[in-house]
Amino acid sequence: MNEVGTFEGQLQAVKKRVSDKTYIEIRGCNVGQNVFVQTGVVMVVYLHEALDKRLRSGETLTERDLLEATVSGSVLRLRPKLMTVSVVMAALLPILWSTGVGSDVMKPIAAPIVGGMVTSAIHVLVVTPVIFFIMKRRALRKGALRPSAMTSPV
Repeated sequence: MNEVGTFEGQLQAVKKRVSDKTYIEIRGCNVGQNVFVQTGVVMVVYLHEALDKRLRSGETLTERDLLEATVSGSVLRLRPKLMTVSVVMAALLPILWSTGVGSDVMKPIAAPIVGGMVTSAIHVLVVTPVIFFIMKRRALRKGALRPSAMTSPV
């Protein structure tokens, strides 16, 4: 899910540059995908940790509790993700605006990463928690919601 959205952002950034897809642009997409997948996985881990903390408390979990756990897990990742996006944008936007020697080589790498970072932020901070909540709510309604094996009991 996360890769599809970020790849769309990368493709839009490449199309707006009105250039042929080159090996360099494809490498830019590849580099970006590695960052996006990592941040998506880390978000899911944080969501599971927040939910598991509630599940291990021993109290009966309601949909409201599930929503609060999802929000609390998401909030923990908000600042790091926004910092990552802002640092990458601050580093790569000058490359996109440059006109000097070597800019013709660097722009194709920077464009898909910048486009993907914007859509990645939306997907990791909004779409991933929403889908997590929907999946866990479904498990809660079926009575199959259990602590994750990803986190250890504390």
